Amino acid sequence: MPANASAVVANLTVTQPTSNGFISAYPTGSSKPNVSNQNYAQNQTIPSLAVVPVGPDGTVTIANSSSGTVQIVADVFGYFLPGTPATSGAFVAVTPKRFLDTRTFRGPVSSAENVPVKVAGVDGIPSSASGVWVNLTVTEPTRFGYFEARAHFATVSFTSNLNFDRGQTIANMAYVPIGQDGKIEIQPLLNPVPRHETTHVIADVFGYTL
Repeated sequence: MPANASAVVANLTVTQPTSNGFISAYPTGSSKPNVSNQNYAQNQTIPSLAVVPVGPDGTVTIANSSSGTVQIVADVFGYFLPGTPATSGAFVAVTPKRFLDTRTFRGPVSSAENVPVKVAGVDGIPSSASGVWVNLTVTEPTRFGYFEARAHFATVSFTSNLNFDRGQTIANMAYVPIGQDGKIEIQPLLNPVPRHETTHVIADVFGYTL
């Protein structure tokens, strides 16, 4: 691992948690962001892929947000170098930022709804970005199903970015192309699809592609 690495790609695994909670990974020396890299239930063992910017001292911080304790395993298998990316398709890591939380923004979402999220030109994401890297979290679903994240106004592909069960809180990383209007959209597809079945959606952006 070079000393000047600007970000690392890591698989974060939670094991032996004594209560429900979530972990957040961020560059050491910066404020703890109100974002989740992985949610977990008591006694659950679950991994999640993350891209984490490195702090000035060459380290990252992984924080536990729960009332109990948890064991954390971090397996690093890649890194990014510093500099100003200029090539189309280059990845740029940013400090994680919450762009959507329906628990505080608009209320639960049904299968009949698409949730547009403005990302380009917002909170450090340039208007020229072609896509964003997002940690998607589902919480309080009333029915099992899956999420699809796509460019705004893109055709529904019925592919899954995150599968979930009723009542489950779970997260997954996704790459989402940005629409021409600078937005992405997220749609839960609950099975079956009655309008009264809903879920909450959280989207934390941690990087973008030029």
